[in-house]
Amino acid sequence: MHTDAISLKLKETTERRGVFERRYGMSFQSFQRAWQEGRIANEHSYEVERDYWEWEATVTDEERLPPMLENLP
Repeated sequence: MHTDAISLKLKETTERRGVFERRYGMSFQSFQRAWQEGRIANEHSYEVERDYWEWEATVTDEERLPPMLENLP
């Protein structure tokens, strides 16, 4: 993957994380903990479950992309 493409993807994932954080008023780690403790309203609705999985993927991308940038020539 090209440096510009990775940088763009990282920017997009950071923005996407912000959308989720504003929507739920917390970080993913707090959301995940609240989910596990049964404190998320409608946690098994399609929308909330979809948000959970997309948010988790976004956080994962944010963690894996910077090392990719560092390892490119």
